[in-house]
Amino acid sequence: MTVQPEMTTVLYRYADGNGNRYIINHRNSDDIEFEYVPVKPIESSSGEYSGGVVVKKKITTQEFEQVKEVFNKAKADVSAHTSVRAMGTGHLTIQENNAVTLDLILSFRSPAQKAMEEVFNQFRQ
Repeated sequence: MTVQPEMTTVLYRYADGNGNRYIINHRNSDDIEFEYVPVKPIESSSGEYSGGVVVKKKITTQEFEQVKEVFNKAKADVSAHTSVRAMGTGHLTIQENNAVTLDLILSFRSPAQKAMEEVFNQFRQ
């Protein structure tokens, strides 16, 4: 009987100040998926804002390393953290095998929030 190695799933999630969601699903080194889930007008506070179109695509290991780096920098920059999820703030989480290992909120317009959105927005192209 051959024992299969247990597969680790890591989810990196970020919700921007408008509620648009960016998700990285890393199942293994060859299977890394990016998904952008935009806010629809019916979900927005104004009833008019749209975050655009859904994007779902594979990303490279190198691109995934960029995500890990920006998450690590955001985690380390405690001056950018806030305790309240208000309009304009960013919310990031890391989930490993169904356990949340990081959950924090970034202050509106903080350098950490701007860096996070720069990395994720490049994947929307």
